Amino acid sequence: MVGLCCLDTVNYVEKYPPEDSDTRVFDQKTSLGGNAANSATVLRQFTENIQLCAALPVNNELLKSKLEETKIDSSVCILREDPSVAVPHSTVVCNVKTGSRTILHYRGNLPEVKASEFKEKFENKLEEYSWIHFEGRNFTEIREMMEFLKKQKTEKNLNLTISVEFEKIRDFSWFEYLIPFSDVIFMSKDFARSNGWTSGDLGILGLREKYGAKEQVIVCGWGEKGAFAIDPSLNDTPFFVEALSVDAIDTLGAGDCFIAAAVWRMYSGKSVLESVKFANQVVGRKCSQFGLLNISLKDL
Repeated sequence: MVGLCCLDTVNYVEKYPPEDSDTRVFDQKTSLGGNAANSATVLRQFTENIQLCAALPVNNELLKSKLEETKIDSSVCILREDPSVAVPHSTVVCNVKTGSRTILHYRGNLPEVKASEFKEKFENKLEEYSWIHFEGRNFTEIREMMEFLKKQKTEKNLNLTISVEFEKIRDFSWFEYLIPFSDVIFMSKDFARSNGWTSGDLGILGLREKYGAKEQVIVCGWGEKGAFAIDPSLNDTPFFVEALSVDAIDTLGAGDCFIAAAVWRMYSGKSVLESVKFANQVVGRKCSQFGLLNISLKDL
């Protein structure tokens, strides 16, 4: 999982505070955050064979301890030696009555993973990997990383799946440049809407028709309703899988959880349909508990 690793301070409240008010927080937790780190946290509950590739400061003991708590393999992370580097930090307000989460993200000054660092880290051992997933950020560098992987995959005939997440909304073009290097695309509801697609199936068809994503598996989560997806090896028609009905108390990281579960199931050889159904089930379990650790998965 390639992307961001940060710290989250999560404040649990019984109602979302109005502006310029004083609201009591009944519980507060500090946890690992960042989309890639969140997905890796969930994947680690399925398998030990999951690595996180993120930039990490060497001087942040709290981040180090939270990473160790998840038991994620961080041996391919890129270490930043500069003691003045500030780790990215999110302050989150979770409304347990509705399950909503509101995020205030401080970017800090931690340099993200560069393509040159990624190539140096992985160039001679890509045969060890079956799946590499990219959080859609740091776009110029990510494009170079994905292009490098696609070339290596073709030249060396590697059994490697490359996936990417389209979640971040920006006022400039970027995501269409990543499509040719991907096998699987995860698209968020907010991203689809930002492009004028009012439903998940329209988002999938829009991505295919407007940007040529006709060879990729595309999965578009649509919040509490469920998820849409298409498998081009079967047909050209998106399908819909209804979400699990739960009393949600914490939706923070739900999208990252969905990606992790879907990746795991597809990696395990299941169909796209089966994988999306499974991902919806796992997300339902996650949203009915606090945090991403110790999700009840035994009977799934």
